[in-house]
Amino acid sequence: MISRDTKEIFVGAAAVAALFAAIALMQLRADRPGAGGDGGYRITATFNRLDGVAAGAPVRIGGIAIGRVDSLDLTADYRVRVTMGISQEVTLPIDSSISVETDGLFGARSLRIEPGGDAVVLADGGRIEYTQDPLMVSDLLDLIIGEGRSARAAAAPPSEADGPGLR
Repeated sequence: MISRDTKEIFVGAAAVAALFAAIALMQLRADRPGAGGDGGYRITATFNRLDGVAAGAPVRIGGIAIGRVDSLDLTADYRVRVTMGISQEVTLPIDSSISVETDGLFGARSLRIEPGGDAVVLADGGRIEYTQDPLMVSDLLDLIIGEGRSARAAAAPPSEADGPGLR
């Protein structure tokens, strides 16, 4: 008969082995380029800036994940080239566009592809030409404040300092 200590050692070893197997399985799944884990293909796009997007961020069409960001690189002209792994099941027309979207006001960023209408599709190593940089909340607030100030200035009555004849 097996002693209690030996049983505990076997149970502990089995638990550790199961934990390592689960971690290895998750890592293998994360390393696959396509969202479906089917091997997929890689495409690139170049942005002026890509604030808040990191490797591993989802690539979506219509809210459905079709791939992941593999890497971000700085080009010779100081732009950001993003390489994405796309599921083999998804074909993208060559005139597709890509932009950055945010989940909520301050949520995580992902890439959104809007498929084009061309019959020619992107192949492995292809490039999306039409990109839209992310909209920064601070830029949006500056625009709103500037519009408010100019609207207030236009609605203000003329003052004596404006000179004669302006009333």
